[in-house]
Amino acid sequence: MSVQSVELPPTSIVALLRSRTQDAHSALEAQLGLLEQPASTEYYAHLLSRFLGFHLVWEQDIKTFSALDRELEMRSRIRQLRHDLKTLGLTEPEIGAVPLCGDAHRLTANEAHALGSFYVLEGST
Repeated sequence: MSVQSVELPPTSIVALLRSRTQDAHSALEAQLGLLEQPASTEYYAHLLSRFLGFHLVWEQDIKTFSALDRELEMRSRIRQLRHDLKTLGLTEPEIGAVPLCGDAHRLTANEAHALGSFYVLEGST
């Protein structure tokens, strides 16, 4: 019996990105502990504050890549996060004082990293 070569379909970029980012997705979900925390307004406001601190850094960095900047104009989350935090009772000074996530800079160290992080964040919606 002969073994014939079977041509496999090329892996799509989406499938490749999904497989290569799965560990990062799992680690983030575990770190946030979304399912382990009791549901409370305070915890949710804390979580949204962390997201805002991340997006303030990450979105500023993304703007240095012209193609991604154009996409970000339609997809920025900063305005919505600020709105949600205000709705949850935070004041403008409290929202303005959220700690920034310096680690977000690593996700935009070059265009490939920036594109990958953009993909992951879009997938989170």
